[in-house]
Parts: sequence; C-alpha cells; structure tokens
Amino acid sequence: METVSTELPFQGRMAASTAMFLGLALFASLISSSLATQIQWAGRTWNVRTTGSGTEGPGPNYFSDNVSNVMVDASGKLRLQVTKTGRKWACAELMLPASLGHGTYQWTVTSGAGSLDPNVVFGLFTWDDSPIQAHREIDIEFARWGATPAQDGSNAQWVVQPYDGLDHLQRWLAPPFSASSAPLVVSFRWAPGAIYWAGSQSGKLISTKEYEAEDVPVPGAETVHMNLWLYQANPNVLAGPQNGKTATVFLSNFTFTPL
Repeated sequence: METVSTELPFQGRMAASTAMFLGLALFASLISSSLATQIQWAGRTWNVRTTGSGTEGPGPNYFSDNVSNVMVDASGKLRLQVTKTGRKWACAELMLPASLGHGTYQWTVTSGAGSLDPNVVFGLFTWDDSPIQAHREIDIEFARWGATPAQDGSNAQWVVQPYDGLDHLQRWLAPPFSASSAPLVVSFRWAPGAIYWAGSQSGKLISTKEYEAEDVPVPGAETVHMNLWLYQANPNVLAGPQNGKTATVFLSNFTFTPL
C-alpha cells in the first residue's frame, strides 16, 4: 500500500488501500476492450489491450496498444511503458488468448521491477472474467501503492485472491536494477490445492511463499496477463508517476511448464 484514533496505522491503511486496488489491480480483462493488436513474444501470440479514448480499471487508466507502450525490441525483449502524450498518461497490458491451467508460470525480468515509481504497478497474473473462485486470480505484483521506501520497505507481493483470506498475501522486497544487475526470475507453480511462488536472482532465492488450502482455484477460463499501470490515477489520468517520468520494465522471457 498515533494517538488514540479510529484511523488505521500506516501499514493498516496501506494494506486496506492495497486490498482495494488488488481487486482492481488485475481487473483488466473484466471490461470489454478492443484487442485489435497482437504481438509475438516468447514463442506465443499475445493480445494487446487498448481502451481507445476512454479510461477503465485499474486506475482508471488509458491502456494503449501503441509501440511506445508495448513493443518487442530488436533483441527480443518485451518492453512495457507508462508514457505521457499531451496531458494524458497511457498504460500497458497484454494477455494470452487461452488458458494454460496447472503448471509453473515463470517470467524473466531484466530491468525496472525493483525500481518503480511509487505510483506505478507492474502485474503478472492469471485472470478469469467469471467471478467464480475470485476470478481464478493468482498474482505477482511489484508496487509500493503510493508509499515511499521510508514508509514501506517492501515493493512486491505474492497474492492469491481474495486478498483478505488467511495467508493470501505476502509482501517482499525486490532488488533495484542497475546496468550490471542479473535478471530477476519470478514464478508461481499452480497445482491442485497448492500454489508456490518464488523470486530469485543469479540463482539465489530472494523470496518464496507456499499456500496450500481447499480454496486454491481450479483451472477454468483464466488467462495470463502482464500490465504496467498507474495507481490512484484520477479520471483524467493527469496524475502520473510521482517523478513525472516514463515508467519502463523489460522482460526477456516467459515460460510455462505444465504439471
């Protein structure tokens, strides 16, 4: 995401704020958006989201299929950006067209995720338009939810929805990136009744989480999504990153290994 007061302390407020946006954070495919553009990346065809001249959740934000927001560069890396055109900020999202089901979902992030502006959210997740089983939503998110590093020492989280279930959310710290940084590898293994998340760099585990329970979703019509968007964007999307700069993440690969 005091003296005697009914107001939650910062961590409670941040958790509540995070919770509010977790439900929206990865809400992208619930709204009917035009998917006019497709790209090829990591050996798969991805649909690129665009909201045209309107805004939609999460945020609400504009999502654009312009190459300034979603593109594959000459080296084969996927670049996602939040960019400003005129007075408006546009965000990025893409998704697979079909469900992959149980297995290990793994992303290799080569820059950006651990150094995002406090107002920028980077999501890697599954989502089913049907509300059954909390949209079958399993999340890896990089976000400070508007907080500064001094206010919150974490910048990422593992989540299975609903976020407020017992042991459904765990915050952790993703390392900042530099030109010499090794890629950050993040994954979740989705199995019957269990999910296991892991983040590593140079082969060294940074954070893990395991969740085993009857409420682990079963596969349905969920698909894989990736997005980069603005937290608490106003209706006109004039409030961009706190630093006022373009936000960028690069990924070099996505793999899926079925059970």
